[in-house]
Amino acid sequence: MESYSGIHVALVSAFGPGGELDLSTTRRLVEALIGRGVHGLVANASTGQFGTLSTDERKAFLAAVMEAAAGRVPVTAQVGAMTTAEAVDGAAWAKELGAAAVMAVLPYYDALDEREVEGYYRAVAEVGVPVMLYNNPWATGWSMSPELIARLARIEGVFSIKDSASELDRAFRIRQLCGDGLQVISGWDTLVLPALLSGVRCLVLGSANAIPEALVALWRVAVVEEDLEAARALWAAAYPVCDFFMTAGFAATVRAATSLRVVDVGAARLPVLPLEETLARRLQELLAQLDEVLESVGREAR
Repeated sequence: MESYSGIHVALVSAFGPGGELDLSTTRRLVEALIGRGVHGLVANASTGQFGTLSTDERKAFLAAVMEAAAGRVPVTAQVGAMTTAEAVDGAAWAKELGAAAVMAVLPYYDALDEREVEGYYRAVAEVGVPVMLYNNPWATGWSMSPELIARLARIEGVFSIKDSASELDRAFRIRQLCGDGLQVISGWDTLVLPALLSGVRCLVLGSANAIPEALVALWRVAVVEEDLEAARALWAAAYPVCDFFMTAGFAATVRAATSLRVVDVGAARLPVLPLEETLARRLQELLAQLDEVLESVGREAR
C-alpha cells in the first residue's frame, strides 16, 4: 500500500458523565481534528484507553470514527489484544468497515517469544488488510529488536511499524535492515522534530488530539518547506507541552488539554483520575505559551 505521511492522531475516546462511550462527541472530535489539518486518525489506540473498552465498544468506536472521517483522511484501527483470536476479529471488523490499515500492539501482559510474535502478526495479516506493526515497550514490557522487525517486515501485508521506543537511532537501524520494504512511523511524542529530521515522514501521536495545529505546522515547515529555523521555533514551544504529557500522566493530561483546546471529551475512565489543580494550572500556562507562538506564526504567514 502507499506510504503514510503527516500527523496521524491516536484518538482520545470521548466518555459521558457516567463513563459511557460518547460517540456523538467522538464524531465532533474527528470533525474538529480534520478541520485543523491532521493527515490521519487511529482508532482504539492507547491514548483512547482501548484497554478499558469492551469488544463491542471498540467496534462501535471504530464505526463512528469511520463515519465521521467519511474518507477524507485514512483511518487506522488499532486491533491488538490479549489473544490472537481477538486481534484477528478486530482486523476482520476493520476490513469490513473499510479501514485503511490495522495497527496491532502485542499482548500487554504475557511476554511472548519471537516465534509467538511472528505467529500473532501472521494471523492478523492473513485477514487481508494492511498491517502496521506496533512496538510499545511501555505497554508490553519489552522492545522488539530491529532484527526481529526486519523478519516481520517479510510477512505479506505488513507495510509499516509504529515505533514508540525512545531511542532515535532505531529508525536508522530498521531502515538499514529493511530498506524501502517497511515504513518507519514514529510514536514518541517528545521526539517529533528529531524524528522528522532523521527522515521519518509520518508520526502517530496522542498529543495531536490536543495540539493538532502545532504538530501539523511543525510537520509542514520541517518536511514540506524544509525551514529548519521555523521548525526549531515551533518545536521550542510545542516540546514543553509534549514533555508535560509524557511526564505528568499521558492519558489524563492529553484528555484535559483536548477538552481545553479542541472538544470536551469528558473524564477518563477509572482508575485514571482528573489532573490535580496544580498540574491543571501548569497545563493551561504551557498551552497559552504555545498559542502565543502559533498566533505569531499565523501573523507572519499572512
